[in-house]
Amino acid sequence: MSNISTEKLLKNAIIGGLFLIPFLPFIVSGSLFFPFITGKNFAFRIIIEIVFALWLALIIFDRNYLPKKSDIIISVLSFVGIIALADFLGVNSFKSFWSNYERMEGLVSLLHVLAYFILLVSVFNEKIWKYFFNTILVSGIGLYAVGTLQLMGKVAIHQSGTRLDATFGNSSYFAVYMLFLAFLGALFFFRNKIENNFYSWFYGFVSLFAVFMLAQTATRGTAIGLVMGVIVSSAILVWQGDETQKKIAKYIIGGIAGVILLFFFVKEIPAIKSHPILGRFAELSVTSIMNQPRYMVWNMAYQGFKERPILGWGQENFNVVFNKNYEPKMYSQEPWFDRAHNVFFDWLIAGGILGLLSYLSIFFFSIRAIWNNKKTKKLSLLDRSILTGLLTGYFIHNFFVFDNLLSYVMFFAVIAYICHESGGIAVKSKEKPVSLIKDELWVYVAVSVIIVSVSMCLYFVNIKPIMASRTLIKALSSRTINETSDYFKKAISYNTFGTTESREQLVQRSMSISRSSEIDATTKQSFFLLAREEMNKQIELFPSDARYRVFQGALYSTYGFLDDAIREFVSANELSPRKQNIMFELVSALLNKGDYANALVIAEKTFRLEETYIDARKIYAVTLIYNKEFNKAEELLAEVYGEGVIVVDDRIINAYAATKQYKKIIEIWKKRIESEPTNAQYHVYLSASYLADGQRTNSISELRKAVELNPPFAPQAEIYIKEIKAGRNP
Repeated sequence: MSNISTEKLLKNAIIGGLFLIPFLPFIVSGSLFFPFITGKNFAFRIIIEIVFALWLALIIFDRNYLPKKSDIIISVLSFVGIIALADFLGVNSFKSFWSNYERMEGLVSLLHVLAYFILLVSVFNEKIWKYFFNTILVSGIGLYAVGTLQLMGKVAIHQSGTRLDATFGNSSYFAVYMLFLAFLGALFFFRNKIENNFYSWFYGFVSLFAVFMLAQTATRGTAIGLVMGVIVSSAILVWQGDETQKKIAKYIIGGIAGVILLFFFVKEIPAIKSHPILGRFAELSVTSIMNQPRYMVWNMAYQGFKERPILGWGQENFNVVFNKNYEPKMYSQEPWFDRAHNVFFDWLIAGGILGLLSYLSIFFFSIRAIWNNKKTKKLSLLDRSILTGLLTGYFIHNFFVFDNLLSYVMFFAVIAYICHESGGIAVKSKEKPVSLIKDELWVYVAVSVIIVSVSMCLYFVNIKPIMASRTLIKALSSRTINETSDYFKKAISYNTFGTTESREQLVQRSMSISRSSEIDATTKQSFFLLAREEMNKQIELFPSDARYRVFQGALYSTYGFLDDAIREFVSANELSPRKQNIMFELVSALLNKGDYANALVIAEKTFRLEETYIDARKIYAVTLIYNKEFNKAEELLAEVYGEGVIVVDDRIINAYAATKQYKKIIEIWKKRIESEPTNAQYHVYLSASYLADGQRTNSISELRKAVELNPPFAPQAEIYIKEIKAGRNP
């Protein structure tokens, strides 16, 4: 086979593989952990690894397919290089490289995105670019169909009840994809409109429907990005366009301003405020943004940046920064943030100031390339304005949300296209092939190395983690306890980046088993020992992560090893000294041990971190009760609930029971019965409280009330009543 025919075969195979990428959004793998994330990412990695191997073979036969020198390419390479250095020098290089099932990012993902970018700029020509973007737009119709079915209630929305997420499993991921489709649709609409092409109406539909779908996600940051992107595109036309373009652009800007102004005046209308989509936009203001949890997270990220300003902490280590600089006012949010919810802060943490600047340089050189008239002569003013608006919209979106694989796919496709238009173009078909390696023997050696390398990559990067993920799913869904144990052991034995998830799930399953009355003590002990051993390994690998200490402490606490639990919670508290959830666990372990004095010290410290936190106030009151400071506990609760108000809480009941304050318990159960008078079990609890307080007549009376509400309870109640009448406590 000649070099020319080999080159053509390889090139067509590469292009065919890349044309599978637009269909990644449709992959949802129920057999894998995090089905909306892992399936798409593994498919992307497998495609890119195979296609990149083919490209390496291609450049052996024809070096013309190496990418041409370009500022954009240099900026992308610099960005990946700096982040790679930051990852290897970071606090957890393993996690920085591999990430986890939930995110599927890390350096391994970034390298695949880089390979994807290189393939696009090396192989695609003008005609192929047009087909590629059209494939993306056509595939978008399928996403619109799924979104429409969700809107109609025919297909479930996965993340929330009203915010569309299609096949993405996350409304913000879907929103940013729609942002790209809206601008790409507009780009081709105006190109075909100028040519009076019928297909322009198809592109117009794609663009407008993408805007509609984006609005239905209620992702406010992306919506702001879309509006600002359109304004920037229109402003450019007002500045440089012809008279018709200027006129239309002014109408667009005026229309947007009018809609915003109108919405400002009607946003307080109840119908608007209660609307599931419009209500989210009605809440939007500078004050609401400043008060949002993500704003507090940004401040935590800034504190982390100040500690490691040059190269940051490495990818996937924001959780360490979050724990270390935790803001107690975030008590109502999820306890474990792994992203700053701001792409720029994420890169600032991952790669320091060098990482952020290198990321920003991609935008800078892309915008500069768009407006370099000497290099991008084929781009019309409309093209330039729309591409600039797209990058502006995505840039603004990044202030409020973090990236994902499909936003990377779209972003790097756009900048690869800009790179192509600015001169970093693929080889022209009429150029003669120029072999990279002249000696035929060395060609065979090089091809063999490529085959072995890609085979190893496919196995270790994809096949093993996929097998581990599927085994973990089997462990979680297994019906027999022995199978569950075996599957957990097998999932962990693959020794992949999924091992962390397997260990966490093992600990949770072990704690669940400990509470089951149907499982024997030997099996419980076996699960405990396995979970303890595996979590100890996790802690040894990642000693700076408070999360694993909490898991281990919870495991010890569940099985009654309170000294060990306290040790782990103390270590976790040292890593995250202001996180109330960790301190609550420590207080609980100390109370269970009977160390009431130290529990009180920690509980008060926790309460003082953020006194508006009702749960912290209750736990502080509970520890005061255990320490028999009853008046102080009542005063503490009265500050919020009012004087004489009975606070109904099981923890308070248990504390009063432990200190034999039965009259207080009786008051609480009476309060509960007032709120749920038909709850028979509450009358049984009140009966027990009366009995503990020596009020036998009242105890019998409550049992009879319980029987009235629940007649099948009568035989058991009669036994209790006989015992009580006989002077015994049943």
